Amino acid sequence: EIYFVHMGLVSEEDLFAGEMSKTSQSRWGIRFVGWILLASAILISLPPFREYLGVLPIVKRLPTVGVQIFAFVFATILFLITYWMAWKKAKPFTTKLVAFLIIAIIVGMAVL
Repeated sequence: EIYFVHMGLVSEEDLFAGEMSKTSQSRWGIRFVGWILLASAILISLPPFREYLGVLPIVKRLPTVGVQIFAFVFATILFLITYWMAWKKAKPFTTKLVAFLIIAIIVGMAVL
């Protein structure tokens, strides 16, 4: 049984549509916060690599920006892989699109 309490007269379809919308919004909010936390954790763990690159005279300013870009791209790839694994059985078409996006990001980073 499901209990939703609302004031006034609300149809069953409107009630469930509203609750599904709220659930979807909170789910995507939690995913976004998880992605930010993942990117932050990767960014925090990379200062030794940044210092190593800072010693090279050619790339003095690149390490800070490059490491930040790498952290966010790597976090995005990990997020998409997690999303892909979670939805592999439930939504096969969506997971094919996500798999294509993961491959495109990896190939794009390899080309750069």
